[in-house]
Amino acid sequence: MQGLHKIALGQLPEDIVRPIIFATLLGITYVFFRDSVTTQYVMGFKVTGYIIAFMTGLYILFKNLPTEVMHASPEYDAKKWLKAATILSFLGAIHIVNREIRTLMLGSLGTIEDVGIFTVALRGAECVFSSMKISQ
Repeated sequence: MQGLHKIALGQLPEDIVRPIIFATLLGITYVFFRDSVTTQYVMGFKVTGYIIAFMTGLYILFKNLPTEVMHASPEYDAKKWLKAATILSFLGAIHIVNREIRTLMLGSLGTIEDVGIFTVALRGAECVFSSMKISQ
């Protein structure tokens, strides 16, 4: 949607539809079935919110897509794509290893309880740090 210069409309499914669906499903279930709310239901509501947001995004995209795009014939350059995919895969793997190396090292030196506590603390610190970056 950015390429179509409809940035706000492109944010609608992820920032508005998904949270509203999740909160609505969770609220209704909590009001009517308070004792039977489990983590499985909450995860199901989360997935349902993502699915509905995805479908909303598809609808918005196809509604705003120029007709020239719908009738354009695709051109493929498999060699360029393979080269780019290889490099991006390598960079992605390095990023994952870099992110998880602390936890892996603690796991080899400490107990599983230490790893669990450290991982929770690390994710909490990442949330605080990312919110500080956003507010600046």
